[in-house]
Amino acid sequence: MRKNISLLAIVGLALSGFSANGQDKIDFEKQIWPFVKESCVGCHGPSYKDERGRTRKPKAALIITNKEAFLKGGENNEEEPTLTPGDPKKTAFLQRTHLDPSSDEAMPPEGKAEPWTDEQKALFAKWVEQGADFGSWEKSELDDPEKYAAYKAK
Repeated sequence: MRKNISLLAIVGLALSGFSANGQDKIDFEKQIWPFVKESCVGCHGPSYKDERGRTRKPKAALIITNKEAFLKGGENNEEEPTLTPGDPKKTAFLQRTHLDPSSDEAMPPEGKAEPWTDEQKALFAKWVEQGADFGSWEKSELDDPEKYAAYKAK
C-alpha cells in the first residue's frame, strides 16, 4: 500500500509541470513578451511627451505595456477583439501578423519592425489557445511614460 501511494505521488509530481492537454504552459513574460516588446511596443505604448513636449498617443488607442490595457484592447476592440483568450482566430493582434506586409492592416507595419517569424506566430497562437494567461506579469517597465519616452528617443 505504501509503495502504491509513493508511486502515485511520484507520478503526480512528474505530471504537475504539464497542462491538462499534455503541453507545456507558455510563459508570457519569458516567451511572448520579448518578441511582442521588440516588434509592437514602439507604436503601442502609453501616451508620452516627446522631445518637443508634444503628447504622443498609441496607435489605434492600443496599449500593450500592461496587462489590463492589453486585455481592454484598442479602438476597434468591439468589432475586432485585440485578444480573445482561447481563440487565436478571433484575436486581431495575431491575425494582423498573418496579413501581407504591404497591407495597411498588417502588423507590424512594413519598415517599422521585423515581422514575426512563423515560430513566433505559432507560439503566440498557442498562448492564446491556452487562455492567454499573463501569469504574474502585470506591466512592463515601459508602462511608465518617462521610461517609454526615453525608449522611443533611442
